[in-house]
Amino acid sequence: MGKFILSVAPVLAAMSGSALAAVPTWKVSEVSGDVRVIENGRARGAVKGALLGSGSTIATGPNARAVIVRGQEFVVISPRTQLRVPAQSTASNGIMQLIEDFGTAVFKIQKKSTPHFGVRRPTSPPW
Repeated sequence: MGKFILSVAPVLAAMSGSALAAVPTWKVSEVSGDVRVIENGRARGAVKGALLGSGSTIATGPNARAVIVRGQEFVVISPRTQLRVPAQSTASNGIMQLIEDFGTAVFKIQKKSTPHFGVRRPTSPPW
């Protein structure tokens, strides 16, 4: 079973200043080991700076990790984990979604007065 935590120690210190700039989509900030980005059924090795658009999947191998960022928000993806950005990543209610198919990820999401982010798991009920 995967776990997710809404606060972590400052991983941001390891990221470059350009990774913290406001961006409209998720961007790969750090990669260690076998990390793959899957788009349109094709897998490629993830590299720092790669964008994860709607419909993208990022998967880590047994000894791999990755960090993805979106503005000041970030996700640390542990080994043997798969996250997807759904084709409609922002629902009509304005909530940005990620789908955690399996594994473990740590989420550092900016606190706002209205909900704006959600994580779905295949076993969790839809919003």
